[in-house]
Amino acid sequence: MDLLRRQNLIRVPDTVACTQVADAQILFLQWIGQGIRSVAFWRRFGEQLARLHRVTAPTFGLDHNNYMGSLSQDNTPSATRIEFFQTRRLEPQVRLAARTLRFPRVSEKYFTHNSALLIRVNPIFAAPPELLPTLSSNW
Repeated sequence: MDLLRRQNLIRVPDTVACTQVADAQILFLQWIGQGIRSVAFWRRFGEQLARLHRVTAPTFGLDHNNYMGSLSQDNTPSATRIEFFQTRRLEPQVRLAARTLRFPRVSEKYFTHNSALLIRVNPIFAAPPELLPTLSSNW
């Protein structure tokens, strides 16, 4: 939340507290009252969100790991978005599915740059950043 707030592009609630109760993780955020959902509101919101997704950095990733829901997320920086997406997002999810769903046919060959899945992903991520603004973000 702090990373988003520091961009000063869109209103982000303050983190009030975070805690763990038994197996549940709880995040308490500042209350932001509901505003009027006018055409002007949605236009401003869309413009702010687009500007947020245009924020860039020299590499893709962060200086710390975080979570996607309850799943830990490796944010070790990569030089390209293709490498980052493949090695930090796609591969861990496929490995998790293989492990938890016990897919016996899923092996290390699915995680090489020659796998059919990654070959299909490469052209998508090779598109110019302006065509994929949410994917060109470094977060």
